[in-house]
Amino acid sequence: QEYRKGISKSKYWEAMFDDIINVISKVSKVAALVFNNCYRDKQDLPTLEDDRLDYGAKYAHMLGYDNPDMYDLIRLYIVLHMDHEGGNVSAHSSRLVGSALADPYL
Repeated sequence: QEYRKGISKSKYWEAMFDDIINVISKVSKVAALVFNNCYRDKQDLPTLEDDRLDYGAKYAHMLGYDNPDMYDLIRLYIVLHMDHEGGNVSAHSSRLVGSALADPYL
């Protein structure tokens, strides 16, 4: 919508920021749903009422693991995976899409 209004190119990031954060926040839930559909007989995701857990612990919980050691392992996995993605083709693709100002919902 902002593009149609003629937003300045220097302000494109402002219009996209909330949308991108929204997409990123849903990635772990989508991955947990795929895992549960493939490996846990399509069980519903466990609900979580504890806001003290971080991103990795919440992801482990959605996968069905409620062990603090597993929380640490998932955190380590996420950090290593994010570090690896810096030079990966998918990271390159996301940079191209971002620089082209494409719609992240398409």
